[in-house]
Amino acid sequence: MASSVSVQEEESHQQKQCVNGGSFIRTHLLKLSPYQPILPFEVNEALGAMKFPYIYPDPESHTLRAALAEDSGLESEYILARCGADELIDLIMRCILDPGDKIVDCHPLSQCMNLMQL
Repeated sequence: MASSVSVQEEESHQQKQCVNGGSFIRTHLLKLSPYQPILPFEVNEALGAMKFPYIYPDPESHTLRAALAEDSGLESEYILARCGADELIDLIMRCILDPGDKIVDCHPLSQCMNLMQL
């Protein structure tokens, strides 16, 4: 009977460990304080200097496209800005490809994907 109690205690310990993430979350992440800004603090300072930091940005990215147009010499109407490469790739593929078209897809698309898998 003593061995069954120790098995139950071990199972209970393992369940608690799974519930709090101790078995799979990296230890340095467990030490982070909730609701505290992460470095660099310059990000918080920049947000504090913004006129309206908590509203959605311009979905057409007019300011960014104007700056890119000035830098590249292209007209801003020919510049497409989105939230990330995946969104742009998806949009371009939806505009160009027809159902049934074949493509070559290389995974991962960027080194960021490799880093996120660590």
